[in-house]
Amino acid sequence: MRQRRWIELLKDYDYIIQYHPGKANVVADALSRKSIGSLAAIRVQLREEVKRGSKPDFVLSDDGILRFGTRLCVPNDGT
Repeated sequence: MRQRRWIELLKDYDYIIQYHPGKANVVADALSRKSIGSLAAIRVQLREEVKRGSKPDFVLSDDGILRFGTRLCVPNDGT
């Protein structure tokens, strides 16, 4: 059903679909390699400060997810 909606939306446009093999599509390849496990890379010191209440704007949930207010904190992995 989702594909039908896209077809209906795109049918009035002139476009060409170009296939990019996985090795040639470097951006998509890099994005697909980003690991959700990198969330565990948050420094121990920051986690401890959040647990102690030293960082009132941050919340550490039971499953280990760090939030700043309503936002999810994602560490910069340098790539």
